[in-house]
Amino acid sequence: MQVLIGLLSRQDFLYGVAIIRGGLGGAYPLITVKTRYYAYLREVTGLREEEIALEEGSTVADLVEKLVKRYGEPLRRYILTEDMELRPNIAVAVNGVKVSEEPLRKTLREGDTVVILPPISGGT
Repeated sequence: MQVLIGLLSRQDFLYGVAIIRGGLGGAYPLITVKTRYYAYLREVTGLREEEIALEEGSTVADLVEKLVKRYGEPLRRYILTEDMELRPNIAVAVNGVKVSEEPLRKTLREGDTVVILPPISGGT
């Protein structure tokens, strides 16, 4: 099995896992994005960063939904309002660039790095 996995690309491997887990019910192929965590989000997740597999064409909102399923209500309340909108003091950066216009609608691509930036305070 390990030899076979070594011969497959990451995307082919994920595609195979999707078939094993129940078929191809969604849009494929999958993409992988890296998510980095800072401040409170690092506390909630227990991680500095992780890779998340999403369906091709997924948005930041899809990523947030997957993160909420994984890490629960504390993460949702920190990032989203009761109306499921991004809180005004939370910013999203993709590949080091802040997404200004409707960040939850930003389409993600293979290899993107997403950072959900917590409120920044301080200074003298």
